[in-house]
Amino acid sequence: MKRLVLSFAAIVSFTLSTFPAVAQGLSTGGDKHHDGFHFSFGLGPVFGHIHDTYNSSAMDSYKASWKGAGLLVDMRVGGAIMQDLILTADLMNKSITSPQISMNDSSYTTNENVSMDEVTYGLGLTKYFMPLNVYVGATLGTGAFVLTYTDPESDDVTKTRSEFGFSWMVRAGKSWYLGRKWGMGIGLGYGGTKAKTSVDDESERFDATRFVASIAVSYQ
Repeated sequence: MKRLVLSFAAIVSFTLSTFPAVAQGLSTGGDKHHDGFHFSFGLGPVFGHIHDTYNSSAMDSYKASWKGAGLLVDMRVGGAIMQDLILTADLMNKSITSPQISMNDSSYTTNENVSMDEVTYGLGLTKYFMPLNVYVGATLGTGAFVLTYTDPESDDVTKTRSEFGFSWMVRAGKSWYLGRKWGMGIGLGYGGTKAKTSVDDESERFDATRFVASIAVSYQ
């Protein structure tokens, strides 16, 4: 997680520091079109909560909320099915390290050995409007929540994973060409995942609907 945060910070710092020079080479598209292989990799912040509802006939039920500064990792691979219409296989991870947990009118912050991840897989469809190189898109698929704890003494890692449930994302943004094929873009997204875990007479449901922002590099 720390490496991802540092990577995102490095991308932002590099972009800001070199923007005057890069801007001279940026192109919105001109007579170009998206009509072949497509790959993109993006990083950005995540805003919102993960809601957790636990029910049991043997123990007290509760409702909790996981929140904190989150980091998005977004990777897409695919190609054009029509000119400027891209079909991709999408992998996204939204991770919160040291999340704050609110439960029963009280809250506490975990340490850096705890992280809560929302991992999703899906098919995405993106439409580009040329020559502006503005896009809108959506992803439908499946996702799960993963709670990870790393023992500070032994470094043993314990993962608790929910079942996979329905996941979705809508997004919009703007891209610029840095060359004939490589590009850079910024985007905003809104999406969520619902998943559950059931063992005997116990059940736990997770529900997260959150905003994301990203800076991405792409080959298109």
